[in-house]
Amino acid sequence: MTGPLDPIGQAELLREASGSLLSVAPTGWRELQFTFHSTISVDTAMLLCATGDGEPVPLAPPMKALRLFAKLRGGMYTTGKGAWFTARMIVSSSGSHEVTYDYDSEPEFTPPLVPETFVEDFRHFPRAEENTPAWLRQKFAEAGRSSS
Repeated sequence: MTGPLDPIGQAELLREASGSLLSVAPTGWRELQFTFHSTISVDTAMLLCATGDGEPVPLAPPMKALRLFAKLRGGMYTTGKGAWFTARMIVSSSGSHEVTYDYDSEPEFTPPLVPETFVEDFRHFPRAEENTPAWLRQKFAEAGRSSS
């Protein structure tokens, strides 16, 4: 886990992650779509490349991008709000990028994670009650039942 990142530190990590994604882009690409799902112990990512004909082509995401986004997640943790579970970065062929963060929706892991994984994540990145979505509270309840 990393310490808090100020906006400049966040921007530096995002710039580095964007460069890492650009390094695997094939000739003729138009847009890269990187999706990163994360908990404290499990990360997964998907990278799609839009080519000239518009069809998305899956690419192997660079490990460096995964490490940078894991560091970003820890650095963006906010007391009470928690940490985001999913980040999406879109990189255009002009080199610009957009990033969105999802703090509230259940991340899509295949296979689905055991509830205890989310309990562990909550221990590292606690949230206030009003920032704890219903699906996450359900995971806590399921973890309590399976541990008894």
